[in-house]
Amino acid sequence: KKVNSFLKKKNILVDELSKKKYPPFLTFDEINGIDKDKERLREAAKHREALQLQSKEFVKMWPDTIASQRQNMLVAKKVRELMEEEKMKLIEAEEAQYKKEKQKEALKKAKTQLYYQNDRVKALHRALLHTEVLKEREAQTELKKRRKMADRDMEKKFLEITSRETETSRKEQERQLQKIKRQAVAEDQKNHYGFMAQEGLPQVAVGKHMDRKLRKRMLGKYSSSIFLFLMQCCSSEPFVFSFTREAQKQRERILNNLTTMQQEQTAIEEQRLAEAVAVMSMKQRQQQQEKERKKSEMLKTVAEQMEILLEKSAEQERRDALQAKKEADLIYTKTLQLKAEKMREEQRKLKEFYVAQMAEKSTRLQQMKDEELNIETKNAKQRAEEEAEFEKYTEQVIQTAADAKRNLIPLYRAVRKGGSPSYIVQDSSGAQMPRYTSATTQSIRRLHEAGNIHESKKRLGFTWC
Repeated sequence: KKVNSFLKKKNILVDELSKKKYPPFLTFDEINGIDKDKERLREAAKHREALQLQSKEFVKMWPDTIASQRQNMLVAKKVRELMEEEKMKLIEAEEAQYKKEKQKEALKKAKTQLYYQNDRVKALHRALLHTEVLKEREAQTELKKRRKMADRDMEKKFLEITSRETETSRKEQERQLQKIKRQAVAEDQKNHYGFMAQEGLPQVAVGKHMDRKLRKRMLGKYSSSIFLFLMQCCSSEPFVFSFTREAQKQRERILNNLTTMQQEQTAIEEQRLAEAVAVMSMKQRQQQQEKERKKSEMLKTVAEQMEILLEKSAEQERRDALQAKKEADLIYTKTLQLKAEKMREEQRKLKEFYVAQMAEKSTRLQQMKDEELNIETKNAKQRAEEEAEFEKYTEQVIQTAADAKRNLIPLYRAVRKGGSPSYIVQDSSGAQMPRYTSATTQSIRRLHEAGNIHESKKRLGFTWC
């Protein structure tokens, strides 16, 4: 700094001296020496300035200096602000895209709802509901048939089980009867052989479980043995005859007792069998009556539930129809009011236009004709689009119903009906009014429209399918 100030002062003095016109008193070498010193000083000053700038730049790169930290903080702050700004822009873009998609969805939903409110679509939906009802009716009929078949199978199985149980009980009773008979015969034989043992005859052991034919054969064998023994023991003829006669009487008495016991046992068995059959028949009748009572109660409950469901469905349909009619009447009243206001406004404008622009009448009429033609063209195009859309929707509904194996006759019938009229004319012809109105139809309608809205509602109403 001292050198710079010194050089500045020296330069100022040189300039002042140069401004003053003193006569030259220095030599050429002295003047050159002075110039060389100035040049050397200027080079030294430039070198110092370059070193100073280099040191400053070098100091800026130090990370632990206060200036460097402040600079880093400022840079980081700017980077954060840029990142936040980019993030906010991205969020705003996403929100705008989301709102746009929501608007598209709402518009699509509104168009779908308006499309479903069309008379033809409503008729198609009613036909589809009719197919579902027919399918449900078929399913109920099939269920009823299956129940009948199940009842028949159950009755058949029950009869088989009952007959099998009856046969088993009968066989068991026969076995018990045979056992009782065998026991009775064995007891009688035992008593008979005990009597003969008291008379001195030989005893013969007979098994309790011997068969009937075997017992008869053994009885004959033992009787012949007894007879031979008596013949050998007794030689006197009167004794033999008396003993033989007594033995014959005893045999006849035993046979009579056996016959009587068998008859009594048979009668007892028949009476038991009759009682068992009567009890079984009574049980079967009671079970059949109980089954028929439960079945009738179940059918009665199902019929009551079906009747309640049908009544609820009919009541809901009546309420929906009444609500829809009220809403349609309100919408129609508002439409008439808006149309009346619009027609009054058009009349006023038309009068003003005729007063102010009589000269442009022909041009205006031509322009109106062109607009009507454009409107008719647009309406025709819109009708064609609606018809194509309806046909496409109808094909989808019919294909879905066909895949679900529904009755397609109501759907084809609803499709063949075409567009049902929304309004009818004000006379007894019942002709369909055009769905799209134009200026000409509105002018004709203004000429023939009733002034009272309630009177017009009586004649110009909705046609509900």
